[in-house]
Amino acid sequence: MKKIILAVAAVAVVGLAVWRHQVITRAPETDKPIVKIGVLAPLSGNVAIMGKPVRGAIEVAAADLNARDNRYFYQIIFEDHLNEPMRAATIVKKLVFVDKVDALISFNAPPGHVVAPVAEENKIPHISLCSDAKVASGKYNFINWTQPESEARKMTEMIKKKGYKSVALAVLNHQGALAISDALVSELNAVGIQNRTWTFNGGVRNFRIEIEKMKRAIAPDLYMVLFFDPELTLFIRQLRDSGAKTDVTGIETFSIFSNPAVLSELEGAWYVDAAEGSGETMERIKAHNKSEATFDLGNGYDSLMILAKAFEAAPDKAGAIDVLAAMTEYDGLLGRLTRKGNVFDSEAAVKIIRGGKAVVEEVK
Repeated sequence: MKKIILAVAAVAVVGLAVWRHQVITRAPETDKPIVKIGVLAPLSGNVAIMGKPVRGAIEVAAADLNARDNRYFYQIIFEDHLNEPMRAATIVKKLVFVDKVDALISFNAPPGHVVAPVAEENKIPHISLCSDAKVASGKYNFINWTQPESEARKMTEMIKKKGYKSVALAVLNHQGALAISDALVSELNAVGIQNRTWTFNGGVRNFRIEIEKMKRAIAPDLYMVLFFDPELTLFIRQLRDSGAKTDVTGIETFSIFSNPAVLSELEGAWYVDAAEGSGETMERIKAHNKSEATFDLGNGYDSLMILAKAFEAAPDKAGAIDVLAAMTEYDGLLGRLTRKGNVFDSEAAVKIIRGGKAVVEEVK
């Protein structure tokens, strides 16, 4: 009881600052019991380019669910964590102790790490859309994302196929990016491809000195960049300004490029991305979002559907975790998800930039 009082008090202190970012999909008059699902995503700020599309995907999934003859009505409570762990820590307590949600969906690894222990302690099923498998700890925490090992295998396959011999990795000091780079380094070392990693903290604006160090250290014939914008744009622009004509690739990062001008400068470049859905449902989500952005749409849609499947099959709400824990596969918008531990993994995709847009395409 003391923990609950303290948590609610902590939420109240900053409640006004957080509340204005909340968006609720409200339940209509219904005789059905309601399952509340709290969604923590970056809905404003520099990373909103990732969070806003996934919100739309979950809204479409909720509409699809509530149009069915289900046992429950699914009410979604969206909260904006701005991709800030401290903010996510406050928001998740509000969702748990004030809104009394039955399940949680979080986006990105740093916020996922602070949501996970709260979900575990309070026995609330939680699915995180992130690359860091450490978030999926305990009984109640799961991940739905193409895992770093899957992406690293695909990237190494492409590097070998195209004959690159030396790879420089420029990596953001971020849990998800580090998990991807660690997996890639392991794969590259296993096949004897020379590589070296440079790690940068967020907020760096001048990469020129480090770019020259990269050139001298291993003379890379491929740069693999794991940044968000604005660092991503700055690095690529400064790399080109240095006179380097070397190929540039990445894992996931080009899909969240917020600078179309720079993306168009990478015409013909290939990269590896998380799994992407296709078909009529994806088109409905894009129409709902009024955007052609595809990054993380399938993960958001499928995560809500996975939770709903567990709640619908369980004898009561408390039993949903046992149904979820028993799932070994799920066929959804992303295709077949295979559960390994508490991670729903999916097949990495290879994309190429055509006409300033990233499309799934066989790369020769």
